[in-house]
Amino acid sequence: MITNLLEIGDRLGGFLVPSAHLEDKGSFSSIPDLTQKVNDSFMLIFVISIVLLVLVTAFMVYFVVRYHHKRNPRASEVKEPLLLEIAWTVIPTILVFIMFWVGWKNYLPLRHVPENAMVVKVTARMWGWKFQYPNGTKSDVLRVPAGKPTQLLMTSDDVLHSLFIPALKLKEDVVPGMETTMWFHSDKEGEYDIY
Repeated sequence: MITNLLEIGDRLGGFLVPSAHLEDKGSFSSIPDLTQKVNDSFMLIFVISIVLLVLVTAFMVYFVVRYHHKRNPRASEVKEPLLLEIAWTVIPTILVFIMFWVGWKNYLPLRHVPENAMVVKVTARMWGWKFQYPNGTKSDVLRVPAGKPTQLLMTSDDVLHSLFIPALKLKEDVVPGMETTMWFHSDKEGEYDIY
C-alpha cells in the first residue's frame, strides 16, 4: 500500500514540480514511455477541464435558481468581494501554469535527439512518403531497427504534409523548403501505421 502511494505521489510530483532525484526520465527510451508521457499530460489536462466544467456548471445553475427574478423582483447593487476577484484570477493562472509545465516537460525530450540515432531522410510528396537510409537505400516503407533511436529529417517536395504515427503519439509537420525533425526509440519489433 505504501509503495503504491509513493508511486502515485512520485508520478503526480513529477507533473507538478521538478523531480527531486536525479534519475533522468527526460528522454523517452521506448514506445511505452513515450505514449505514457503523452497520455499522462492529456489526462491531467482532461481532469482539470472536467473539474472546471462541473464547477462552472454547478455555479451557473445555483446562481440561476438563487437570483431568479421571482425570488428577487427588485434588483439590488452588489459590491464585488475582493477575495472572490483574487481567487478567480489566481486559481486559473496557477492551473494554466501547471498545464504549461506538464506540456513543456514532456515536449523537451522530443526536441533532444540522442547522438547515436540512425538518421533517415524523409521526403513528402502528394500521395506518399520516400525514406532514404544512411546507406543510400530508398523505400516507400519506413523500416527502423529495434533498440536504437531513429531520427527522421523531413522535407516536402510540394505542399505542407504531416507525418503522424498514431501508435507512438507523434506528429510533425513537413514543410517545403524547410527541414523538420522527429525522433523515436522502440524496444520492440512491430508494425505501425504512418499517416
